[in-house]
Amino acid sequence: MRRSIWVIAVVLILLLTSCGKPPLPEVHTADGTSIDVHLGSYCWGNTCADSVGPEEMLKDKNKQTAPAGTVITFAFGGKQPTETGMSMMHDGELTNVALVDQAFKVPAEPGVYYYSLFAKWRKDSDGKISDDASYVFAIEVKE
Repeated sequence: MRRSIWVIAVVLILLLTSCGKPPLPEVHTADGTSIDVHLGSYCWGNTCADSVGPEEMLKDKNKQTAPAGTVITFAFGGKQPTETGMSMMHDGELTNVALVDQAFKVPAEPGVYYYSLFAKWRKDSDGKISDDASYVFAIEVKE
């Protein structure tokens, strides 16, 4: 009986701690250079957290440099999100970014671009969202 209680306690601890935080995607330039990605706002399991916007969050972080028009790819390990989207902030202007097969091109105009990647994992066929997260990173486009 004591062993059963101990096993149940271990299983409960594992279940509660497995909720944790959303997985971070891997983001790379076409030449394989890794781009630092930071977790933004999310609802994961029973936990929700809000964060500041990408410009504020990344103001003191290193920005990966990339030539104009470089293709950037992203990938999630494990269970794949059922929906992804991306927006970009540059000079105070927010625009949607077209994604094709988890990839996009950086703009041709030099400057620092702040990206927000959004991912949702649907729970069931009813379309209920079980988990969602946003991720931010910055790229400095060089000529």
